[in-house]
Formats: sequence, C-alpha cells, structure tokens
Amino acid sequence: MTVAGKGAVTITYNDGSSDGDLKFFDTGKLDFWDTKSSLIINGKTYTLAKDLKTLVSQINNSGAKGNY
Repeated sequence: MTVAGKGAVTITYNDGSSDGDLKFFDTGKLDFWDTKSSLIINGKTYTLAKDLKTLVSQINNSGAKGNY
C-alpha cells in the first residue's frame, strides 16, 4: 500500500484480544510519500523517518521516547 501525499493510516489488529501479531508477508509493505503523514497502530502514534540517519537523529533528540 502507498500513502500518496500527506495522508493517514490507522491499523487495529487483534481487536478485543491480546498478544496478536501484525505481519506483512512476502513483498507486502506500507510506503509513505510524506513523512509528515500519520501512522497509528493499535492507538499508538508513530513518527515516520525518511532514512536511517533521520531516524537515529529523531530518536536521539527525543531521548528514545516515542514510537518510530
């Protein structure tokens, strides 16, 4: 799935139970064109990063708090 432009994806899995898994098989993936888009999984908001260098910087700047 591709989120074109600034968009949003909300995923709720294993709704009503516990210890569920979210898996993307084979070539399944979720691509965002804009890292300012919104990703929420089971009620937790995730910060998107365009590359590994940006991800490391975001984690260091937040004191390793948050979901990435």
